[in-house]
Amino acid sequence: MKKVVLTMGAFLALSVATAQGGYASLSVGYAAGTSAEAIGVKTDYPTATTFTQSNVIGTYGGGIPMALAGGYMISEHFGLELGVNYFMGAEVTTDVTTTFYGDGSTTTSQGDQIRVLPQLVLSTGSDFPIEIFAKAGVVMPVGGSTNFKVDAISTMQVAPDVFAQVPVVAVGNATGNFSYGYTGTVGAAYGISDNLSIFGELQYTGLRALSKSQTITSYMVGGVEQISAMTVSDKETTSVDELIETSNTDSTKPTEVLGTTANYNSMGINLGVCFKF
Repeated sequence: MKKVVLTMGAFLALSVATAQGGYASLSVGYAAGTSAEAIGVKTDYPTATTFTQSNVIGTYGGGIPMALAGGYMISEHFGLELGVNYFMGAEVTTDVTTTFYGDGSTTTSQGDQIRVLPQLVLSTGSDFPIEIFAKAGVVMPVGGSTNFKVDAISTMQVAPDVFAQVPVVAVGNATGNFSYGYTGTVGAAYGISDNLSIFGELQYTGLRALSKSQTITSYMVGGVEQISAMTVSDKETTSVDELIETSNTDSTKPTEVLGTTANYNSMGINLGVCFKF
């Protein structure tokens, strides 16, 4: 991952430094998740014999994007841009279980991604007081992970004929397979000088990330770490395209599950500065 980011950074620096119509920009913004869908399940047991269950609706697309980009305007109105984006996702609640006797659990997750965005640029040009531009391209996560945490209360036997509600906390992280999506932007820039401008833009990102693996890194029961007593299949999960009758028969290997996708669709606003060479 580091090699990919360094290579992209070197490419940006080279393209900006050698292009007569080159520019570099830096921006930060806020993204709100769109196209919300089922990302988990909420279950409630109000009595010993009844329960209600419903989907948790949401998206992983909300968060704070920070971007560094370099580009070259081939003509006054058309150019190419390559951006590197760090996306710090907002924390989301995915699964909730409650019971009438006090047991229950809540699962939350928060993800970070490093994204590469090659884009085409259309612009009205800098002859106007305010330059209007549009961008369209591909968004590709090249690094990052999602951290998750399960906070639970579970009734356990703590002594002969003695039961008590014990806190259980599981912490871990998940990674994804190579995925790509699409991005589109419209914005406006105001020139402070011949070389420096400030801009604001509205950006849509359509991205679904493919699951790869998940690892539990800590499993606390009543404040005592239990991770060393867990098998590999208890701690690790890997995504596959197909399950067969011999799947998950070896506790020394990660548990296999069918792969899923996570919704990172978003609509956001970015503010930044641009320096033209």
